[in-house]
Amino acid sequence: MNWYFFRDGNILGPFSKEELIKMKNCNVIDENVLVCSMDANKKMQWVPFNRVLNENESVLKGDIPLPSAFSNTVLNENEKEVVILGMSYKNKKRCVGGIDYHTGEWVRLVSSEENDKDGIPLDYLQNVEGPNHKIYNVHVLNVVKVQFKERLHKKIQTENWLINEKQKPIITNHMGSKWLEQFVSNESIFGSVLPYTQNGNKYNKSITLHKVSDVNVCCHQYLDDSGYWRNSNKVDFTYQNNRHLKWSLTDPVVIEKARENDDGYICCNEAYIVVSISEEPYNNKWYKYFASIIPLEPFFRNDVYDDTDLPF
Repeated sequence: MNWYFFRDGNILGPFSKEELIKMKNCNVIDENVLVCSMDANKKMQWVPFNRVLNENESVLKGDIPLPSAFSNTVLNENEKEVVILGMSYKNKKRCVGGIDYHTGEWVRLVSSEENDKDGIPLDYLQNVEGPNHKIYNVHVLNVVKVQFKERLHKKIQTENWLINEKQKPIITNHMGSKWLEQFVSNESIFGSVLPYTQNGNKYNKSITLHKVSDVNVCCHQYLDDSGYWRNSNKVDFTYQNNRHLKWSLTDPVVIEKARENDDGYICCNEAYIVVSISEEPYNNKWYKYFASIIPLEPFFRNDVYDDTDLPF
């Protein structure tokens, strides 16, 4: 059985029970650290390690919420702590979404009640307060405290929350990518291997997280028939043994990393992906956008999301 433990806002593991005992004996962890096992359905239950030592392992079966109750962040009624999982291009701004650290629900930050095409201004995400009152820019996998005005009741983008732009977010923590495993969906990605769906209005959601393999990114420019330069940012990948081709990519970090190479190609063996669709269709199609790619080992060349590049 694999075991994980929770410390400083991160889920660490997997470890064997024997490895956990060795870490306790070496004072790496104490007997009150929160640990869990993960069952076949990826349900996590968190208990103090001393219960694992003193009781039968069956006490760990069941479905108990995230260890977010142990966050030290004080939240007001109109605030949420959100683990940022996407900061994609959107009309020279950003489409920002993530998971509520305390409930596990998806949240998309929006700046306009009427116009879902209006993204989050860059200056809202830059030069924000972080740990020890230092100033940082918001990154994917940061945990941020955000002040909202209200939830917007959209038919498809049910995750939309209207932010208070006058109050910048505060970075409270940074999560490791292993934390995402409990939220991975095993469903088809909005219905098929195609890069669009014609049934976007049937899902009652617009963001989803998946684990994929054999990811190939191609970013280049081309001249269209009118003589204008256009950007083409596409992703091929494998999911549930099916190859998915030429899906649109809007992750600015990955796009810029690909463009550093002369051929515009980068790849990784395995990654988490966040896929989003819009509120309204285009030509009767809801296109599926890669809002972010979070690679597992081995990373992209130059380690796109290497934690050592982040301020935590």
